Amino acid sequence: MGNGLRSKFAQSFFKMKRLASRKSHSWWWDSHISPKNSKWLSENLEKMDRLVKEMLKLIEEEGDTFAKKAEMYYRRRPELISRVEDFYRMYRALAERYDILTGELRKNIPSDLQSQGSGNCSDFGTEPASPSFSLSPDRTPERKQKLPKPLRRAAGFDVFLGSTTSSDFSRKGSDESSSASSSESGSESEDGKIVDAYETTSGLNARIIQLEDQLREAREKLKEYEKGSNGQCVHLVSIDEHHDAKDEIPAVVEVEAEPHPESVDKTVVSETEISNHKSEIKSLKEAMEAAAKQFKAEISLKDHTIEEYKTQLDAAMSKFIQEKSTLEGELKSSIAGLKLEAEQLSEKKSGLEIRILEQEQMINELKVMLAESSERSFHEKSILESKVCSLMESEKILASKLRALDVVQVESERHSESEDKRAALEAEISNHKGEIKCLKEAMEAAAKQYEAEISVKEHTIEEYKTQLDAAINKFMLEKSTLEAELKNNVADLKLEVEKLSEKKSSLEIRILVLEQMIKELKVMSTESVEKLLHEKSLLESKVCSLMDSVNIHEFKLQALQAEFELHPESEDRTVVLEAEISNHKGEIKCLKEAMEAAAKQFEGEISIKDHTIEEYKTQLDEAMNKFMQENSILKLSSKEA
Repeated sequence: MGNGLRSKFAQSFFKMKRLASRKSHSWWWDSHISPKNSKWLSENLEKMDRLVKEMLKLIEEEGDTFAKKAEMYYRRRPELISRVEDFYRMYRALAERYDILTGELRKNIPSDLQSQGSGNCSDFGTEPASPSFSLSPDRTPERKQKLPKPLRRAAGFDVFLGSTTSSDFSRKGSDESSSASSSESGSESEDGKIVDAYETTSGLNARIIQLEDQLREAREKLKEYEKGSNGQCVHLVSIDEHHDAKDEIPAVVEVEAEPHPESVDKTVVSETEISNHKSEIKSLKEAMEAAAKQFKAEISLKDHTIEEYKTQLDAAMSKFIQEKSTLEGELKSSIAGLKLEAEQLSEKKSGLEIRILEQEQMINELKVMLAESSERSFHEKSILESKVCSLMESEKILASKLRALDVVQVESERHSESEDKRAALEAEISNHKGEIKCLKEAMEAAAKQYEAEISVKEHTIEEYKTQLDAAINKFMLEKSTLEAELKNNVADLKLEVEKLSEKKSSLEIRILVLEQMIKELKVMSTESVEKLLHEKSLLESKVCSLMDSVNIHEFKLQALQAEFELHPESEDRTVVLEAEISNHKGEIKCLKEAMEAAAKQFEGEISIKDHTIEEYKTQLDEAMNKFMQENSILKLSSKEA
């Protein structure tokens, strides 16, 4: 009874000392890793928040029309790319700063201060080989917000690793525990989990240092307690003979043991428990294999679904390219038809210009003919007028001669000349009268002929003038009609060309947008496939690690059974076997929890993959519907063109 009281007192005293020692240095570490004490870090975080809000605002903006959306897309894309580049630069700067600071702290800060301040050490109990495990202060929600998050692992996986480490430390010495921690951190660094490896290594070092301090303090307190109790009959066996410096038990008081009669029963119970644990591990292995098979089947089904969607996307892309080539051919044919119509219009215009030139030439010829006929008629008129003047002069001469003859006749009558002279004069007078009569007739005939010719010439001139006026009117009418028709044709041609250019530009914009959408869908499909393959590899690695852990525990149980068969009489071995069995119980419990967490995570990841595939399918359907709608619009536009 006295030994039990002393051991309980020593355990409670050591626990209080350990808590006080752990809390004494935590203020320094926590005050130097807080973001509130780093102005550069706080400014970078504020800038990151602001940039994220601006980027979300850019993404959430939408346009009312298709053209507005396209314009916003081409205008916002460079801004989004610049924001992403800023995020990348800031992230790199933060990561480099964190790497440098952690390296400097690791070099310059003492290991005991680092371990006690960072809080990586677990709260160890004084009971030997306890299967219960407590999370370190870094794993609390408050500390999780301050530490950088490592790569995501299955829920319960950290507990499983911690249990394995604890069991290793409870069985091995300082050298073996150091090699186990270094190998564990090396395997995690290969998976890219550097932060967790560093935490695990620092936590193990902290536990070693803390246990050394507790052992030293326990020795001093036990010596003082022995002196104070005046050497009562309790023999304290040296702690170093039964526990290494790096074990989780701070002090164990071993009372001089007497042989127990029930050791044989305990041995039988231990064998039974070992066989039970073997069967339980076997069932766990079978369950894990079944879960792995189910996971592989689900992954293969998802891969098949993704391949089908990729095939549909390729078919849609080929159909889009075919429709695009068809529309381009129709557009080229319509442009060629318009060019042919333009050439026909230009030929018609040149023919009309030739006709206009011919009409103008004919009018000029008619004008020349009219001028020549006018000159000829004027010349003939002047000739006839000269003839009339000459006839009038002849008439005047004849009249003067008649008057002279009358005078002569009067004189002949007055003077009574001879009959012969008189007869000659009468004959001469009659001749002159005949000449005068002939001249008058000729003059009258010439006048009539002149008047007839004048009337004919005037009639011909009037006809020419009428024809010329009619030709001029017809020419002007045809000219105005042709000019109006030419202007209308040119205006219609310009309007058609403008419409075709606008339709062509809109078609090019739509084709570019559709091509960009197809490219984005391809990128999204590729990223989703890569993400699914990466998650598949991670889950397979987790399943393999769990299988390895089960195999390791089965091997340990077999080794324990073999040791027990070799030394069945040892009571100490019975105690060790009981401790090992309790440890294995804890490990099997952790394995069960890890398997349940892995199963839950597997179900969650399968549901996430289903949701991702549904979203991908929805996006593909929307893209196909939009493509078909744009295709029908383009067909209508090409038909109208």
